[in-house]
Amino acid sequence: MPAVARASYVDPRVIAAYQRGKTIYCALKDLGDSDGPATHGAAERAVIELLNRSK
Repeated sequence: MPAVARASYVDPRVIAAYQRGKTIYCALKDLGDSDGPATHGAAERAVIELLNRSK
């Protein structure tokens, strides 16, 4: 199996959720157009919520 860089890793639950039509689109839309450090925590929390719902 090839090595994968941690920065490139995508949790398989994220892919499975996407295939079921579940994304963090609404959370990102609510953040607006900003892509600065202030939005990273909110996006990470949205991904964690998505993963928790995928259990």
